[in-house]
Amino acid sequence: MPSTRIRGQETEIVITRAGVLETTLDNIHSFTLDIDSEILEAAYLGQKTKLHDDIFNGVKGDFEFHSHSQDWLRLALALVDRQKRNTPDLVINITTVLLYPNLDNPRIFIPDAKFGQLGIGIPAREQYVNKKLAYAADDFDVEFS
Repeated sequence: MPSTRIRGQETEIVITRAGVLETTLDNIHSFTLDIDSEILEAAYLGQKTKLHDDIFNGVKGDFEFHSHSQDWLRLALALVDRQKRNTPDLVINITTVLLYPNLDNPRIFIPDAKFGQLGIGIPAREQYVNKKLAYAADDFDVEFS
């Protein structure tokens, strides 16, 4: 039976801005998605142990990318404009597709992502300039193939 583990080459990450593919971010080399959950616990008189519950707090993560033109700065400026409330209705969605060898191709959709710090790193002469964006969203959805 073949292994169904996947590597980064078997994933696709797509960023859309206002419903249009953000083609400037096609050199993504690192992507994380954390399902943000929390364990709640409470201790009550008369109980022999603490009671536990859990709560969903949305999703968050980050991605790092290289670029081949200045166009990625347009996305950065669009984010700042939304954050300044100049264009508060701008919607940015993130989609990642996992391409398993057994032909399973689940699609993870992160609607209306909000962004935090945009970092730009210039590590050394022989290395590429690296950009990193942190994001969070209220929810996510998975479309199974």
